[in-house]
Amino acid sequence: MGTGLNGKVIYNLHDPSPESYSPITSVETHKGFLYFGSLTYNGIRRMPTPETIFNF
Repeated sequence: MGTGLNGKVIYNLHDPSPESYSPITSVETHKGFLYFGSLTYNGIRRMPTPETIFNF
């Protein structure tokens, strides 16, 4: 979740669906992407950073 200076929520990346990649145990950022690691899933997942998605 990210908030602006006024406390208003700007974005929320929470995904409660059963297909979601969870539990996430590590996150790294590199060249505009977030890389997620998990102790229970093989491999990693990546997604664009919120700044890239929401253009702020």
